[in-house]
Amino acid sequence: MTFRDASGQGWLKGSHNDWTGNMVVCLESGKRCVVLLANDVRAERLYPELARTVLGDTAMPWTWEYDWLDAPRP
Repeated sequence: MTFRDASGQGWLKGSHNDWTGNMVVCLESGKRCVVLLANDVRAERLYPELARTVLGDTAMPWTWEYDWLDAPRP
């Protein structure tokens, strides 16, 4: 998937199965990427914050990949 934010073009690809969760997020500006690999699918809940820590605040459309981000928190 591709997206655009204030810094320019970006792209992401995520994949998971019953056990593992993986994602790559790249920003063309600065040619920066973060690759996230986990041997437990529950780690995907950490990916938005980890990517934000590495790449900074982006307009990455996390809800395209993780619909639970829209869910209200208890």
